[in-house]
Amino acid sequence: MDSIYVTQALYLSGLAKNELQDYRGAIQSWQASLQFGLSAPGVAESLIAIPHAQALSGFQTQALESYIKASKQFLDEQQNVDSLISAIEEYGAIDVLLEERPKADLQWFLDRSTSSNTQRAIYLRYLAQDSQLMSLMKEYAQIKSLDQKLQATESQMSSLTKTLRTQIRVIDSPQSKQNLKVLEQKVAQLHQRIEGIESGLSGANLAKTRELVTSIEERLSSAREKATTRKSDITGQLKDISRALGRISASRKALKAFNRTLDTLLSDVSEKKLSSLKNDFSAYYEQAELGLVQILEAQARLRTKRTNLLDARYQ
Repeated sequence: MDSIYVTQALYLSGLAKNELQDYRGAIQSWQASLQFGLSAPGVAESLIAIPHAQALSGFQTQALESYIKASKQFLDEQQNVDSLISAIEEYGAIDVLLEERPKADLQWFLDRSTSSNTQRAIYLRYLAQDSQLMSLMKEYAQIKSLDQKLQATESQMSSLTKTLRTQIRVIDSPQSKQNLKVLEQKVAQLHQRIEGIESGLSGANLAKTRELVTSIEERLSSAREKATTRKSDITGQLKDISRALGRISASRKALKAFNRTLDTLLSDVSEKKLSSLKNDFSAYYEQAELGLVQILEAQARLRTKRTNLLDARYQ
């Protein structure tokens, strides 16, 4: 029941029933459309048609009350449109229409209800009927999605940068260097002890022990080289990441600049569309007021031929 065609169908259904003089059925169809908001196709027409059908049914008092209610609704909706246009002029269409950022002067519009017929949803459906506005909204959605992806990549790279810098700090830490130095000293001491044992004990064969110590020495030397190489690699990676972050930052700045231009276009087109809607509401308000006056005049003159009165109502 969210389609814009629902309200049109209800209005046309009411017209068909009205032509068949099924005024009660017509009123029911038109009343069903009122839940969708006055900016939906056929709803304003339904609101103004209800008292007309009531008058045709002979319920003059109900028609009078319905015209008064319709006049108030059209007047209130004009004020709502005015406040929405003012907000767009102040904050921009993206901020007001698409981002749902809370604003004290737009509580009636930024209702966070899960209902699909909130004022915001109703007005967005109305604005989305304009092909240019719909195209601009889609373009903004694509830009926002791209910016979110860039932001996520930026966050991941920043996290990786912290990890790599931590690794460099570990490699360069005095404790790591001291541990490696202590191990090298111990290996050197082992070499000295082996030489001392071999020179002091005739025929002592410590070849395997010497090989083991030499192997440890080579591993320590390799570890030092790997640490130096790893540090060099990390430094290169950090430079690459820094350049990538710079490009991402530049891209996001460009997207923000484009968004400002897009926001200006969205605001201009939205304001024109809403101004047109306000003019429509103003015309319907005058029509409701005219119907109200005609009923009051008819009651004052105490005419008995209601058919003549109703035929003249919309002349």
